[in-house]
Amino acid sequence: MNQNINEFTYCTYIIQQENTKKAQSISQGVLYIVATPIGNLNDISLRALEILNNADIIACEDTRHSQHILQWLKKNKKIVSYYKFNEKKRLPMLLHSLKEGKSIALISDAGTPGLSDPGELLIQQAISEGIPVDIIPGPCAIIAALVLSGFKITPFMFGGYLPSKAKERNIHLSRFKQFPGTIVFFETPHRIKKCLIAIENVYNNIPVCIARELTKLNQEIIRGTAATILNNIENKTMKGEITILIDNSSIDKNNMHDSTSQLQIADIQAEFNKLISQGLSKQEALKLLSEITGESKKNLYARIFIKKD
Repeated sequence: MNQNINEFTYCTYIIQQENTKKAQSISQGVLYIVATPIGNLNDISLRALEILNNADIIACEDTRHSQHILQWLKKNKKIVSYYKFNEKKRLPMLLHSLKEGKSIALISDAGTPGLSDPGELLIQQAISEGIPVDIIPGPCAIIAALVLSGFKITPFMFGGYLPSKAKERNIHLSRFKQFPGTIVFFETPHRIKKCLIAIENVYNNIPVCIARELTKLNQEIIRGTAATILNNIENKTMKGEITILIDNSSIDKNNMHDSTSQLQIADIQAEFNKLISQGLSKQEALKLLSEITGESKKNLYARIFIKKD
């Protein structure tokens, strides 16, 4: 990642000049959720640098990954790791520090902590125990990708990371099928092709956008259908952070099933058969249809399997 060090140093200089006057203004015993750049280091905000410089503890998803930010901060900073597999273990220590009056700045590898990154558990527990929580907003891959996609921005829905297993991936995608807007997911480079195949199977011929390496030198925006994008990247090695967007805004609202009384047996049967063809068992397909339609599995079973005279 090539960064403009001079500009970053200038920003740090400004913060250091203000530290003496502002150090006392930062509340103690506060959990600060600090957004960091998703790619370009120059996107870090002056306020983020201020909070990071004055916090008693910085909790990082990956201390090695965060070195490009941490190297510009004061050296007497307590840095602790806080990631997916140790967040429950770290929780008591962080909460104890907050109750002692120490301020904690939580950062993830990129973007805003809590959005498919560690942080949600700590935030919820702090709130439940009456500990002040504040947000230092900044770059967000979800919003950046939405704007660049050209799709309808409102309404939109964020579905997090897609499951790694094919069956669970299809189930997860199917849960959003009736949403009349843009659907946003995160995906890893080594699973992107399998993901596009799943999107094509579940949504058929629908506009899709891939936003890769946002704000970085190799930023790439690919638009098309899942099938055309898959064809374009067939012989290409995908790298970096990937955001996937599905434009489901053109769904026929007249055919949306707000209640199962509107569903025709043929519609249910067709959807059920499609889920079965994707590898789901009868029980799994019935359960997913029940989640989507709001109707009980018993009633759905009767509509599909019990013939009426």
